[in-house]
Amino acid sequence: MHQGREDFLFYFVTLSALFALYLYSATKAKLEIWHILISAIVFRFVFIGFVPILSDDIYRFIWDGALGVTGFNPYLYLPSDFELNTIDGLFEKLNSPNYFSLYPPLNQYFFQIGALVGGGSLQGSIVAFRFILIGAFLGNFFLIKGICVQLDYSLSKTAKVLAIYVLNPFVIIETIGSLHFEGLMLMFLFASYWVYLKFKSMPVAAVLFAFSVSIKLVPLIFLPLIWRRLKFKKGLGFVSIALFCNLLLFLPFFQMDLLSNIWNSLDLYFHSFEFNASLYYLVRTLGLWFTGYNLIYYLGPILALISFSLILKVSFSKGDLLKASLFILFIYVTCTTTVHPWYIITLLGISLFTNFRFPVLWTYTICLSYFAYTFNPVKESPMLLILEYGLVFLAFYWEFKKKKALF
Repeated sequence: MHQGREDFLFYFVTLSALFALYLYSATKAKLEIWHILISAIVFRFVFIGFVPILSDDIYRFIWDGALGVTGFNPYLYLPSDFELNTIDGLFEKLNSPNYFSLYPPLNQYFFQIGALVGGGSLQGSIVAFRFILIGAFLGNFFLIKGICVQLDYSLSKTAKVLAIYVLNPFVIIETIGSLHFEGLMLMFLFASYWVYLKFKSMPVAAVLFAFSVSIKLVPLIFLPLIWRRLKFKKGLGFVSIALFCNLLLFLPFFQMDLLSNIWNSLDLYFHSFEFNASLYYLVRTLGLWFTGYNLIYYLGPILALISFSLILKVSFSKGDLLKASLFILFIYVTCTTTVHPWYIITLLGISLFTNFRFPVLWTYTICLSYFAYTFNPVKESPMLLILEYGLVFLAFYWEFKKKKALF
């Protein structure tokens, strides 16, 4: 996935114009909820036939799905082991043919649906995924609205919260345009929270939370917080149900080699991958000065341990549940070695029900990271990284100190 600098400039200028319009619509314009829904649907259907250009992850989704549909376990085979004859030209488009799949089982089932509906056509699978994620958007819309009702938000505040998420051009581009599944993961996360607020049903909320984890593993970092807030016995029940459901979802794929393959891929992630990081890049630079070589092999696990320790500290502190969830995710993203743009979607989603709006700014500044793909091999700009994170950290500091949202 490499683009010319002219392509990046066009993308960023267009995004800037859309973002300005979005901010006005979300904060100043007095939109009715049904106006927001219709506009959001129209904006998403614009992408229906487009091939993703900002990310090539979609081809791994299709590959894993095609593998599952043809009876092979996607956790046991590398794409480089053999070529599927079902979809022409798919293998050449893969960005990581030598890595085992890390996508959780429920995600794999959706990949299989996309591959099956696509019927051996790349375009068909892309359209199928689009409809799945448009369905997730609709789920998110009504779940956000439902959560706002449970939190006693006024109609005007509910409309503003909805607009901040569903009209965000970054969210539309990354979920419907580039077909990342964060929107589906958020749908199950929102559903879990809404069910607990409305019905006080811990078991159902835990099952829905498990589905969220089985799309993306990130929600696992909220388990210590949930356990703490539900008290020991109820929290233990929630965690046990969530983990048991995930084990059940893994069962159809389970073989002994699966564990070692997933571990090898996770090991590569923590020891080898780096992109658009903040704290890690700062520490890595200091390490280069003192040792003369890249310390990622050590820094990745060390920062993960620091992140886990801080997450536990926040989890066992007092305060608002949603604000604590936001801080936990912010800690995780700040400490990790790899921050792809679509990682911020979850942060934005959780921030909706807090008085923090710095993630909205981040959905704009993180798009600067795509400039790195104008080089082959990928090369990041230190100045753009400083600009991206400098603005975000300043916004967070201002909101934290003032206890007031930017807008």
